[in-house]
Parts: sequence; structure tokens; C-alpha cells
Amino acid sequence: MHPDIVLQQEGVDAEAAHASFVAVSAAFEAVLDELEADAALGAGRTTAPSAAARGGGAKPRKRRTSTVKDASGVRHKSLGEVLCEVLREDPSSARHVWEDVVAQQCEVRETMLDELFRACASNGEGLPGALAILRDATRRGLVSTRVREAAMVSLIKWCKEDADSFRAILAEVNEQEKTPETIEMLSNANFLYSGYADGYNIKR
Repeated sequence: MHPDIVLQQEGVDAEAAHASFVAVSAAFEAVLDELEADAALGAGRTTAPSAAARGGGAKPRKRRTSTVKDASGVRHKSLGEVLCEVLREDPSSARHVWEDVVAQQCEVRETMLDELFRACASNGEGLPGALAILRDATRRGLVSTRVREAAMVSLIKWCKEDADSFRAILAEVNEQEKTPETIEMLSNANFLYSGYADGYNIKR
């Protein structure tokens, strides 16, 4: 069911496989959540019992994070990161992947937005498509200030084509974010991604 495998097979229902893959990945993360809770108890930290254990039914869904590590300390990719990896092979599914990220209540990380914006630049949606995703994430409260700052750099990296598009990106910076450090960071990104970096072409 993994997208990388499904794309190489003929006669496979890609939509059904994708839905199954999302469901399996979500179940995997639920198991990791339980393992993390068990590890916390084993380390002497207290955690509140689940609603089900208290007789209150299923516990409410929490936003899925990407900080779960196994016993060897290896960090596992989050469901959101796995979903966004598909975009390397199929950038046209950026909007669909974003909808999955929202539906699965995934924690939105800088790397995920970078993949989404890269896909928008490749599939013709460009800056308007990338901005729509960032605005939706902001409206839903899915991104922190730090993640938004990194997202602005990714917008410049993948979606800036000219001075007008750079001004459009700057217009997304709200008043609370307009610190000298942020403006300097975006100015440096504008200079860095000015047509010489890999993956960026100002004339495209």
C-alpha cells in the first residue's frame, strides 16, 4: 500500500491503496502513542488515564506529533511526514495530501510545508496554491510562529518568481512577526534563492 510501491504497479487502485495506507499509518501512530505513554510510566512520570480506562469512552484525538522514538532512540517519521513524502513522486496531489494532513490532525512541521510548497511550484499551482495552504494552516492554528517563519523561507525558495511574488510573500508576515530578525532572515533568503540555488529558477 505504500505510495512508492503502488505507483510502480499496474492494475492497482491507487486511491484505495492510499486510503488504506493512511489508515494503517494512523493505526501505527496510535500504537506508538501507547508505547510512549507506557515508557513515560516506566520512567516514573505520571500520565492521566485514558477516557476509556475511566469508563468515559474513547479518548479525544490529539494532534499527532513526530517526536516518538523507539528504544534505540531512533526517531520515527510522523504520519504527516510520510504523507508529504508522496509529493516527491506525485506533486499534483499537493491539495489532496494537505487535506489528509488536516483530516488526520497531523502536527504540521517545517519539512512538511517545504514538501507541499515544492509540489505547488512543480504542479503549476505556484505561489497562490502554496499561500492557500499556509493560510489554511494558520487559520486552523496548526502552525507556530517558528514554523510560519520557516514556511516563509520555503515560499521564497520554491515559489518566488519576481519582485511582485516576493512582495506577496512579505505581505503574509503579520505585525507580530515583523521583527528585525525575521525581516533580515527573509531578505537573506531572497538573496540566497535568487536564481542560483538548486531547484529555483527566477525565469520559470
